[in-house]
Amino acid sequence: MVSSPVAPAAAGAVAHPKHRAIRKVAVLGAGIMGSRIALHFANVGAHALLLDIVPRELTEAEQKAGKTLESKDVRNLIPRFLAVATP
Repeated sequence: MVSSPVAPAAAGAVAHPKHRAIRKVAVLGAGIMGSRIALHFANVGAHALLLDIVPRELTEAEQKAGKTLESKDVRNLIPRFLAVATP
């Protein structure tokens, strides 16, 4: 069995600098690579914050569908992407 590299240290224990546990991560960029990095950290128990920019303009398909920049489908691409990508 392989131990998790981000397993929390015992209460009051001082970890050696080479064996510090990662408990929180922030990933900038929620594209294919950034979302996967955040997903891997979340899978091993770290709190992963995934940050990305809000789109400045609609795609042609979004315009044809009558969406706006305030539409949840446009602003929340990450949850929709992860819903498709995760089994």
